[in-house]
Amino acid sequence: MTDLNPLPTWATTAVLDDVERLIRLRSEADPISSKEIADLLSLPDPPGQPGTRAVITEILRRGLAPIGATARGYFLITTEEQLDRYTRVLRDRESAIYARTMAVRRAFFDGPRDLEAEPMWKWVPIDAEERE
Repeated sequence: MTDLNPLPTWATTAVLDDVERLIRLRSEADPISSKEIADLLSLPDPPGQPGTRAVITEILRRGLAPIGATARGYFLITTEEQLDRYTRVLRDRESAIYARTMAVRRAFFDGPRDLEAEPMWKWVPIDAEERE
């Protein structure tokens, strides 16, 4: 599988440690944005902070910290309730991405659809296990 979020060359172990430390100081109620992280650490990251996001993904991949995210930023997951809530968000996003994938494929292969006759929810699986 291709890495869609490659780790930038400036992402040293020290940078990973610094980013992890910043996130460990934040709660779900007070998350830190990728822009704040990049600014506080003077990271050479372009707008949108793709490198900072890649660093956070790498921290997760290495199992260094359970990091959750909201639209406002990142935080350390400290309770099972937070973990369950964030996992639901990720599953909902996964379902939405799969629905869009299917819509694009159907539009390409089948052309226009009559959604009154065949609503989208009838042909998009609800559960990821149904896709296999």
